[in-house]
Amino acid sequence: FNPYLQSQKFDSEGKFIRRWVPELTGLDNKSIHKPTESEALKCEYPLPIVNHAEQRTKAISLFSRTKSGPGQIS
Repeated sequence: FNPYLQSQKFDSEGKFIRRWVPELTGLDNKSIHKPTESEALKCEYPLPIVNHAEQRTKAISLFSRTKSGPGQIS
């Protein structure tokens, strides 16, 4: 699951985030789910330590190799 899309889908107004992450309360409903680097720095919010897009690509690659059968992952 993409955590950003799930957040937008199930909490479009960012109520949960605003309650538990007060640093982001000033952001608009779209930005609150995935602040840009400049927005995060301005709010003193830490930057992501994992690039979701890169990790998604790696996971898909690994999962596709498992479809080949046992012992195929190097």
